[in-house]
Amino acid sequence: MDRAAHTRDTARTKRAILDGAARALRTHGATVSLTAIAQEAGVSKGGLLHHYTSKEALVVALAQDSIEQFREHVERCVDLSENVPGKLLRGYVRALCDEIAVPQAGREHASLWGSLTLLPEVVRLAEEDDERWRAAFHDDGLHPDRVLVVSRAADGLAGAPHYGAVPGAEEIECTRALLLRMTLTNGPL
Repeated sequence: MDRAAHTRDTARTKRAILDGAARALRTHGATVSLTAIAQEAGVSKGGLLHHYTSKEALVVALAQDSIEQFREHVERCVDLSENVPGKLLRGYVRALCDEIAVPQAGREHASLWGSLTLLPEVVRLAEEDDERWRAAFHDDGLHPDRVLVVSRAADGLAGAPHYGAVPGAEEIECTRALLLRMTLTNGPL
């Protein structure tokens, strides 16, 4: 078999497993079985275990994938024509609001974390990711007061559905506009 074809099949299979695991975790919660994940992914349990040797390894890979996909989404939401500090934070706000308003084909960043953070390794990944975001927001030049309030408010909005407070489209758009407006001026609050 051609090595490139094998690599593409491996990548495709891993993508199917990660996507299936995300759907299964959201539907069944953290106690979902590997059999259910494999079925959701359209692979055998043996095929799943060939790529991810345990449920824990799969959950860690899913967490890492979720972090990477969200980071890419934020990058797509950054408006490079904005020539004022806070471009990255505005991209972050837009990405979180997008994911709440229009879930991305079962890959909602925030909705997965309730199931994923049961493992210490995933908590460590989340903490490291949060530190990277804080450093990147700091480097983007916006006053720390504004970064703190806007980023934490956006995080809270994204997490609201976990607590039964599902925001409607109007609330999401209003909150997005308010948070973005807070980033267009600089200085302490």
